[in-house]
Amino acid sequence: MIKRCMVFFSGYGEILEARVQRKNSQHQGCAFVKFASMSQAEEAMKELKEVFLPGGSAALQIKWADGEEERLGVTANTVPKLFVGSIPRNATEQNLRDVFSPFGEIEECYIMTDEEKQSKGCAFVKFKNCESALLAMRELNARACICGSDKPIEVRFADKKKPTERAPARQGPVFYECFAEGTNQPFFFNPETQQSQWERPIGAVILPQSQLGMHNSYSGGSGGQYGGHSGGSSGGGYLSKGEQQWGQNRQGPNGCNLFIFHLPNEWTVRELHQHFSQFGNMISARIMTDRESGRSKGFGFVSYDDPESAQRAIKTMNGVTISNKRLKVDLKKGDGSMGGGSMDAMLSLIHI
Repeated sequence: MIKRCMVFFSGYGEILEARVQRKNSQHQGCAFVKFASMSQAEEAMKELKEVFLPGGSAALQIKWADGEEERLGVTANTVPKLFVGSIPRNATEQNLRDVFSPFGEIEECYIMTDEEKQSKGCAFVKFKNCESALLAMRELNARACICGSDKPIEVRFADKKKPTERAPARQGPVFYECFAEGTNQPFFFNPETQQSQWERPIGAVILPQSQLGMHNSYSGGSGGQYGGHSGGSSGGGYLSKGEQQWGQNRQGPNGCNLFIFHLPNEWTVRELHQHFSQFGNMISARIMTDRESGRSKGFGFVSYDDPESAQRAIKTMNGVTISNKRLKVDLKKGDGSMGGGSMDAMLSLIHI
């Protein structure tokens, strides 16, 4: 049975392992097949859907083995299309193809433009298979800089198109958009909970400060409330467009600056500081956010004043799982070689 299974699937790629599920020496009508690469497994699932094995009485049902979708970061319905943000305005489609083509065959590549045909600073790249897209995302996101820019590009799977038919609008909680005295940075106050937050609340009703009659009675930024927690007037967390920051806006010496990826979505600089300040004298911490929504992009930076502290943080925190996110902690680009390696040996399981 195992030999028949391996021979049957070998036409779609290199088989590393095949295992038939048995109970009391009787097979249970299912098996696991491990391919050498994710793209080979994808091709087999695509081509063998509703196909009959020789001598079989029922069509094959093929899917990822339990846990594989979470491990690989994709599902059977994932489209291999990437959103690429923070690209320089002078970048061309050919520049993007040059950067992304080493990871696999590209089917589409286009830069978003405005009514005047000027770049919006973002693009979409669609690969032939999900493995190529996943490799590109993991190797390039927050690492690669193109066209002479010193700002890394943002790479993630593109959001699925929303249905054209809108669901009935729901009345959400009421927030007031307020401004701290002498600043243009808004914060949002919920009179019901008596808490303020920097992030624009999703699904809430936003009203102007004038309707609350606050007249700057509540302060945001330094010394104000941050996500319902009190912040300090010095060394505390604050926001600027595109980032949340703690401490002074400066880096440490070479070898002291860390890049931290896969941050939990709910983390602010407060949590980042709490988890990483134990390893030495931290001089700054930043979490990068979306300029429009204020949401965390899932990565940030921490700087110490000595390399030993940075190495202790890497040794202790790299690979630690928090809120179902496995942290990746390494030296910031330019401070040393980035670890982690490529994903070329990624394996997949297929359940038949």
